[in-house]
Amino acid sequence: MATNSVVSESNADSNIIIIHDGVQYPSVIKEFFINLSVNTEKHRWSSKCKICSSSITDTYKTTSNFLKHLKNKHQSLFEEWKSNDDPSIKSTNQPKINSVFSSGGEKYATNNKRQKQLTNSIIQNLIIYMGLSLSIVDHTSFNDFMNDVDSKYKPIHRRDLTRSFLPALHKKCTSKLQEICAEAKHVSLTLDIWCDRLMRSYFGVTLHTIIDDKYKTFLLSFERLEGRHTSDKLAAEFDRIIQLYNLKDKIVRLITDNASNNLAAFDN
Repeated sequence: MATNSVVSESNADSNIIIIHDGVQYPSVIKEFFINLSVNTEKHRWSSKCKICSSSITDTYKTTSNFLKHLKNKHQSLFEEWKSNDDPSIKSTNQPKINSVFSSGGEKYATNNKRQKQLTNSIIQNLIIYMGLSLSIVDHTSFNDFMNDVDSKYKPIHRRDLTRSFLPALHKKCTSKLQEICAEAKHVSLTLDIWCDRLMRSYFGVTLHTIIDDKYKTFLLSFERLEGRHTSDKLAAEFDRIIQLYNLKDKIVRLITDNASNNLAAFDN
């Protein structure tokens, strides 16, 4: 038959309490719980929270469920008591793994390696490769998700993308393409005008070359084309790209469709 031993609360020690069979336990139980009883047959003990009167049960001689209840329901009171009244609990309790890698309110600095890694992953994988909207970074649910991924991550905003991250990435890509064009001896270019669903026009230029005996293709430019698509406008944009990548003396073939503006711009 199970035996229940009701715990005495007369012990005045600030850090430990003597409960059952002379065994000592953390004072967190004495501070926040009452009517502690032990079921020796089931090897369980239970108590009632002083603050909300909830009944908490745990394996005998452990306090995991008691601490979990305090952290989930009465965190501010528990943290205040832990820091002011019971410094021993910090050294006697083994830290959980998530507390090693994350910290409550502290965020990474902008130049932190982990901060940069997560930000670059958002831009590369979600926005560029998956084509998600830039506004995703301002969505509450997305920021909640990133907090679950790493609570130290400092959220970025859409204006950060448009004013800082994407221009820097574009500059980096342009520099890399300039290096590739410098290595190429001969190139062919494909030109075309594309329209999106809103009928906004873009002028695309694609480079084809051979590097280390392998065929390579790179998108050099995909710029918005405002107004009428006149031959002068196409020629001016083409000339800008040629100068940017220093391709004037390397072009062996230029491919366009037979639209009249293309013929007028590039026939010579």
